[in-house]
Amino acid sequence: MYYTNGNYEAFARPRKPQGVGEKQAWLVGGGLASLAAAAFLVRDAQMDGSRIHILEDSGLPGGACDGLLRPDVGFVIRGGREMENHYECLWDLFRSVPSLEVEDASVLDEFYWLNHDDPNYSKNRATLKQGASADTKNRFELSDEAALELMRLFFTPDEALYDKTIDDVPCMMPYVTAFFMPRAAGDRPDVIPEGCVNFAFLGQFAETPRDTIFTTEYSVRTAMEAVYTLLGIERGVPEVYASVYDVRCLLNAAHYLLDGRRLTEMKLPLPYKMALHAGLEKLRGTTLDELLVRYELV
Repeated sequence: MYYTNGNYEAFARPRKPQGVGEKQAWLVGGGLASLAAAAFLVRDAQMDGSRIHILEDSGLPGGACDGLLRPDVGFVIRGGREMENHYECLWDLFRSVPSLEVEDASVLDEFYWLNHDDPNYSKNRATLKQGASADTKNRFELSDEAALELMRLFFTPDEALYDKTIDDVPCMMPYVTAFFMPRAAGDRPDVIPEGCVNFAFLGQFAETPRDTIFTTEYSVRTAMEAVYTLLGIERGVPEVYASVYDVRCLLNAAHYLLDGRRLTEMKLPLPYKMALHAGLEKLRGTTLDELLVRYELV
């Protein structure tokens, strides 16, 4: 298994792996990761569906999606449309799942049309009194010190955050669950444990490079990695969107953290302010200067 980017391999169809017709797949749990793995087994490994077995205690599949069967409206899950453009593995899956209602359309087509006709976003940064808008005018209102601390976090390698707590790292989460406990290398099993040839861990409590848990993308990604690795699928897994390496993403985030203020408007300690002005002068006329202007940071 290897990672790739671009649409060259995304549009390619892998050939049927040797010996897949004699294999069977047993998936424990009927959540998103298992369902995605079953889909990749059928689509990319070309395994017959009768050889795929999903073991689920609940009467309804979906796992943590908390599915609810409503005959009047269909299959309902929680979470709303908490999606974004760079769910590479999820969209790869959705594009090949046929719509149940629209001929020659996919689930991705339906999702795209829905977002086009009825855009989904929130105007609230915070709520008060169990749901009333805090009326923040779509602003963070962070202090310059807090904004600077978060911007430093942009450039912090993942490894430097191992074993850190909320007291050590800026965090706006009001609670701690298993998803947000301190992390360290090796505290979650690899998708394919070393030496395994017919076993994999799927879902958000398995370890996959560079991705962030608590997303539907994570579950689908581990499923794709497992199927592609164990069966030798001749197609790359789309790499995680490299936003941490894209200066445009970092500058855009800084723009919103500052609520549209310029970097020069920040109340910084004198050494920081002098370094900022000297740096901006050095960048004048460069591509980075153009980006700073584009994102209204100067």
